[in-house]
Amino acid sequence: MDMYYYPHDHFPAHLDVTLEGKTYKNFDTPEALEIGLLIEHLTKLQAGESIQIPHYDFGNNPTGKQLRTPGEIIEPRDFIILDGLFGLTDEHLREMTDVSIFIDISPLNRMARRLVRDF
Repeated sequence: MDMYYYPHDHFPAHLDVTLEGKTYKNFDTPEALEIGLLIEHLTKLQAGESIQIPHYDFGNNPTGKQLRTPGEIIEPRDFIILDGLFGLTDEHLREMTDVSIFIDISPLNRMARRLVRDF
């Protein structure tokens, strides 16, 4: 799901957070994800169609801005595994699944996963 955050230029303005005079994007909410595009892609995979997932760069590029570019092509398979912090928050996503698993990990491990993702 990390690849489905809104791109920098379409990120919802109401999710901006100002701290000590600097504005940051709040990625810690389901509203930061373009769930409609994710549902569209999952629907295509379930129908046997290939998709091109976006590639989300969390600012590890020369501009220092979060960017979303075309990513890899995903072919349909018998099983689709969707990994993400907010995978169970959207009713439509829950209705599309046959099995859901929630993994509760420690705050330290959550931070480590973020560091690996973001850097």
